[in-house]
Amino acid sequence: MEVKRHKVQFKRFIQRYINTGEKAFFVKAAHTGDVVNIIGHLGKNLKLDKRQLFLAKLTALYHDLGRFVQYEKYKTFNDKISINHSLESVKVLQELGFLNELPSLDQKLIEVAIYEHNRKEMSLELNPEEAC
Repeated sequence: MEVKRHKVQFKRFIQRYINTGEKAFFVKAAHTGDVVNIIGHLGKNLKLDKRQLFLAKLTALYHDLGRFVQYEKYKTFNDKISINHSLESVKVLQELGFLNELPSLDQKLIEVAIYEHNRKEMSLELNPEEAC
């Protein structure tokens, strides 16, 4: 369970956006780094086990993949006038197979967390395994 390989994947994914020189992409890349660091500290303070911390860090790392696609296409980070960036993040994850080596339950946990991360309330249809 190593996050390092996933960080390399993330950097490869964002490189073409960063290469445009647009400030918005640098801001999103920095935001992602901040979220990963914060989740690492929170996870340690909450005494998450190794697997839980790994899943939390991957969720943090991949939670805004859709923002890069969104901004490239619509020049905005406003979901209301463009696309749902959380749904787009899950689509990118699946299309690129970033989580393919993980057990299917772990993939689902990360995907659900990413999909739900920008909602005011969690979906009622989540089962306990998906909501943990």
